[in-house]
Formats: sequence, C-alpha cells, structure tokens
Amino acid sequence: VALEGEGCGEAECQLGMGWMEVTRLQSSGGALVGGLGKRATSTSGMYACASGWNTTAELLCGAREGERVCFRYEEEGERFEAMGVNGEVKLAGAKIVEKQEAKGRKTKGLKPVSGMLSEVRDRDAMGAGREWWGLAALP
Repeated sequence: VALEGEGCGEAECQLGMGWMEVTRLQSSGGALVGGLGKRATSTSGMYACASGWNTTAELLCGAREGERVCFRYEEEGERFEAMGVNGEVKLAGAKIVEKQEAKGRKTKGLKPVSGMLSEVRDRDAMGAGREWWGLAALP
C-alpha cells in the first residue's frame, strides 16, 4: 500500500519488524497473528494485524486510533506486506479480536470481569451500595 503526498514522493505502509518483534507485540495484546486460509499464496500463508506499534507508521497505513493494520508475511523476502486496516480486509474476526484484547488486559495487570464482580459484592457486604459503583442493575 503506497501513499502519495504533494511534493513528498511516496510513503509506504510498513510494519518495520520481523516475526520475533511481532511475537513480542502479540504477547502484549498489540498484534493478532493467524493463517490466511483461502487468501494464502505459495509464498505467503500467515498474517499479523497490529496496533500501537508506531503512531507515524499507523497513520501512513491509514489506521485511525485503535484500528489494527494487517500485513501478510512474505516468506521469500522474510517481510510483512501491508494489506489494509482490519475493518476492510477482515482477517481478524470479532471473536479473535475480543479474545486477544482480553489476553492483553490480563498481561497489563487489569482484573478480569469475574474479579471485579466479586469485589463489588465484597464492597456491598461492607456497606458500599451498587449505585456508587454504577452497577445497580447487577444481581
């Protein structure tokens, strides 16, 4: 994916990292990795959809805040080639994105929802009302 700007030549959408860096990004919730399935070619069978790796690069790739940009991994050149934002190319479905984001939240030290609910119940037992938490509708 190449972009043209007035007087600035061409800027290309690039991930700028290899598999090792993508794996680290994936472990922090910043990348989703999978197989291309029917979109696979003889030289490319895997993809990575990333966000939060480089603000400038993400803007060059056409991503808005929070959007993931997807790249296919070209095995012959050992590089990632841009495909577009996930909302358009639809490589990582909603369930995959949700699962990865939950994994990322856990690695960032946030409590899973079940832990939050037990904390709410404990606070209720200590006299803090659900209205204070904004959770009056919970059982």
